[in-house]
Amino acid sequence: MTDKEIYFKNVLYVGTDEKVDKVEKQIGAIQKYSTHEQDWNTDSISNYYSKGTKLYKIPDVDIKDAIAVEMKKNEYIKAVKMK
Repeated sequence: MTDKEIYFKNVLYVGTDEKVDKVEKQIGAIQKYSTHEQDWNTDSISNYYSKGTKLYKIPDVDIKDAIAVEMKKNEYIKAVKMK
């Protein structure tokens, strides 16, 4: 595992420092926080972001490529699909 990972809807993302200015609808939230790989059988889990962290669609970006992670109210960063 690397830093800032999110496993969401069968896609593994990694959080970046890139800010996202605009988001569309909320697509989910982190359901579980864990740093143990054996726990990664949940549809929405992260080894960095806390349970309840909201995830959003970025306008004109396919969800399979990148998503927005809400860091605090109206502040978002981009998480990109791991290659």
